[in-house]
Amino acid sequence: MENFIKEFNSYFDNFSFKEREKQIDTIDKKQFDILIIGAGITGAGIAREAAIRGYSFCLIDKEDFAFGTSSKSSKLAHGGFRYLAQGEIKLVRESTTERNWLAKALPNLVRPLGFVVNAYEGGKDSLTKIKIAVFLYDLISNFLSKYKNKNKHRYLKAEQIIKMEPEVKKEGLLGGAIYYDTNVDDSRLTIETIKDALAISKSKKIESYAFSYCKFIGFDKDKDNLKVIYVQDRIGGLTHTIKGKVVVNATGIWIDQTIENANIKAKFIRPTKGVHLIIKQQRLGNNNAFGLRSIDDGRFFFVIRREDYSYIGTTDTDYNENLDEPVCEKKDADYLLNTINYIFPKANLTYNDIISAYAGVRPLILEEGKSESAVSRKHIIIDHGEIKNDSNQIRNLVTIGGGKLTIFRKMAEDLILFLQKKGYIPYKSKKRNISKKDYLIAVKEKNLYKESLEKLGISKKYFDYCIRQYGKGAFIIFDYIAKDLKLGKPFIEDYLLTKAEVVYHFKYEMALTISDVLERRTESSCHLHYKKQEELARKLAEFLMKFYGFDKDILDKQVKDYLEKIEKNTKFLQENI
Repeated sequence: MENFIKEFNSYFDNFSFKEREKQIDTIDKKQFDILIIGAGITGAGIAREAAIRGYSFCLIDKEDFAFGTSSKSSKLAHGGFRYLAQGEIKLVRESTTERNWLAKALPNLVRPLGFVVNAYEGGKDSLTKIKIAVFLYDLISNFLSKYKNKNKHRYLKAEQIIKMEPEVKKEGLLGGAIYYDTNVDDSRLTIETIKDALAISKSKKIESYAFSYCKFIGFDKDKDNLKVIYVQDRIGGLTHTIKGKVVVNATGIWIDQTIENANIKAKFIRPTKGVHLIIKQQRLGNNNAFGLRSIDDGRFFFVIRREDYSYIGTTDTDYNENLDEPVCEKKDADYLLNTINYIFPKANLTYNDIISAYAGVRPLILEEGKSESAVSRKHIIIDHGEIKNDSNQIRNLVTIGGGKLTIFRKMAEDLILFLQKKGYIPYKSKKRNISKKDYLIAVKEKNLYKESLEKLGISKKYFDYCIRQYGKGAFIIFDYIAKDLKLGKPFIEDYLLTKAEVVYHFKYEMALTISDVLERRTESSCHLHYKKQEELARKLAEFLMKFYGFDKDILDKQVKDYLEKIEKNTKFLQENI
């Protein structure tokens, strides 16, 4: 174990909250190949691609890593089954290829999940249509592909579906099929991708950095025509200048706001809101995930099985309010529950069954004349040096937008090759797909060391949970517990989160706040009932104050801010129960 910890530290110990102040204080004196604004999954992927190809980078975000859409998705790495009906064959091929690679590269976090699609009398999706769709989905995924989906689709008769999913609506059921995509914790994927990027840079002796709570405030260029960005450290309060050969705007739903700081008045993004409800899986009784058609408007949405929970969503509506604070409203919940209670008639879900809810905003590319759901999920790359704006060309600034979580690696590769082609960065490799390597944190044999852990009193459920979420980092957490059994105690009864995990978050994942831990390093904001969130947040604050000596007033403010977010997304529940 000592050798393992030493090796782990050699890769990841520079991503500690204690290192942040030392790193950011020297940032003004450094120069990077690529400056990346936006530390969601797109920015994280670009950082990893850059590191693998030998480029230095500095990645910043005004909030925490994965703060926006990258922690508010449907928690899927998927090929886009519904895009088949829109004729998006190329996008489906691209997405399934990336999904298959992810399942190989990070199998503890990206796991197979079966989706049942049913045909009902008079329904929009006939049995023949479903059979053709699932056949094509696997064919597009696997034909001449290096990475394949090993879980094959199956056609199902009505009686087979009823046996497999006894709670589903039986009247008018003609049959259906099951196909497979993958489950993933989106924010953990983002954070692990950033960690991997920094570790790869470190192994190549290339200085690269990633800073959360570091707000971009403007552009400039120096005498050597290097691009300069001004950033405000929201933790330390100081303003810094960071130099690089090119600046990449990967800010997702904030793309248009970001380019305004370069005096570019253009609109590229059409934000749409997506809402999810979370309930206990046993309450709904689904054994697999489901692809459903809304009985109100025919939109396709999911019921997603995530261990002990079922995620219901998502909606898709245009959104023109505060991009930082989308919330779930009563009308969103009613829309989802109406179809769920029709397809699962015995469940009869009410507001009392909802554990939590969240809303995210998709950064769709603006396409005039199309409905929200019809807008393509393709990505675009824009070189502002080729777009005239008020008679000026903004060189060394490139925007990447659109796309979807599953294809983040492909988006990053396209971006790096684009920067090479334009001469913003020198060629270091023309070869495509060189970044398709496994993650350093990946665990493919989860029973490793399991027998030696039993003496610590670690349950199978907690062991499996830690391996699933943290990969090899789980063994660091187990080592913390071995050295201090108190760190293995959960914060509150009947909920898995332990103090050892929080130590890990601050030591190896640059967690800085209560929300960082409960919303993005873990799924606590989703999986713990909203009425118990205050107890968990206050006990976490108490631990951080005692263990690290953090300031009580600052922690109290963090608790308040976190609980306000929970309250905004559950206000409709509290008002109607």
